[in-house]
Amino acid sequence: MTGRVYNTARWKRLRALKLSIQPLCEPCSRRGRLVQARHVDHVVSIASGGDPFPPLSDLMSMCASCHSIKTNAKDRAGGKGVSAKGCDSDGLPFDPAHPFLNREAHRATLVCGPPGAGKTTYVHRHRKSGDLVVDFDALAIAISGETSLKRASPAELIPFICEARDALIARLRRRHDLRHAWVIVAAPKRADRHPLAESIDARVVMLDVDPDECERRILGDQRRDGCRDRHVEAVRAWWNEYEPERTHTPLEGRESVARQPAGTKGTQLVPVLARDWGF
Repeated sequence: MTGRVYNTARWKRLRALKLSIQPLCEPCSRRGRLVQARHVDHVVSIASGGDPFPPLSDLMSMCASCHSIKTNAKDRAGGKGVSAKGCDSDGLPFDPAHPFLNREAHRATLVCGPPGAGKTTYVHRHRKSGDLVVDFDALAIAISGETSLKRASPAELIPFICEARDALIARLRRRHDLRHAWVIVAAPKRADRHPLAESIDARVVMLDVDPDECERRILGDQRRDGCRDRHVEAVRAWWNEYEPERTHTPLEGRESVARQPAGTKGTQLVPVLARDWGF
């Protein structure tokens, strides 16, 4: 069946179109090398159940060397499964199917975004019984016994809340038997979220919700009585510092670009942590 596909006029037209749009080897380009592509590869091979004539996004322009490596690694029995070696400047593997990027293989999830983005709601929708949830606001309420966020985090309690949170993070870095852990943070910058995610073996979920929508949610949240202005300011500060991921990976799950404020650039992800552990 596979051989017949490659001999059809339909495949030849599809191959030519892909090479005309992306004439360079895509794996080499991710490593900063400009190499002319000679092959068009099915991201999911036909033998593995892939569409023989998929959309262009499911095809990859490749040089002969990269195509051979990918075929031997993924499309043949006994292959190791990693078709592109090396990492980018953010420390993420070039191969989007690398085990490091396998969300099920991670022991934790780092849920990031500005105040009002819905981080707590996201975790509650996805967590399962027995999971650990590290949430600054929840810790503040638990430690203080209050229900209002303003009363739950007066200045004199902040050091205790931070130490409780940091102790949980430190424990996650050691061997544990949890099914999964969820850590809710702000982390607008890549340099802040990636080291934390790596240290606790976490995938990253980015909730980069439009600042106007965050403000609307904050103004309607009764728990924020007395601290709404401070939280609205924190939203604007978060967006001023925000550094989106440079490339989309299976870690994140793409969001609608329409949610991004005008004038900003970068991939939208759903789906990380300021250096001062801003939550």
